[in-house]
Amino acid sequence: GTIVSRIHSLYDGERARKIQLLEQAASVALTGDNWTSVSNDNYLGVTAHFIDNVWKLRSFALEVKKKNIRDIQRRTVQRNSSTSQTDGR
Repeated sequence: GTIVSRIHSLYDGERARKIQLLEQAASVALTGDNWTSVSNDNYLGVTAHFIDNVWKLRSFALEVKKKNIRDIQRRTVQRNSSTSQTDGR
């Protein structure tokens, strides 16, 4: 197959393996990491951490997303204005 189809196949296999590991975990801790790139773009990464059935620490990224700071600011303003309306401020 093409390189693209091979990459998709590898991704699908790895994703299925990660899902299976998460389903078998007794507990999972999640961490979030925010950072800004050199071009001033904001990102949020979410990582899962757990100890598997042979006591090996496992950690892997679940998702990394570029965050639009204007959307975050708009939601914060909306949340704050709805809070101030409900508590009489």
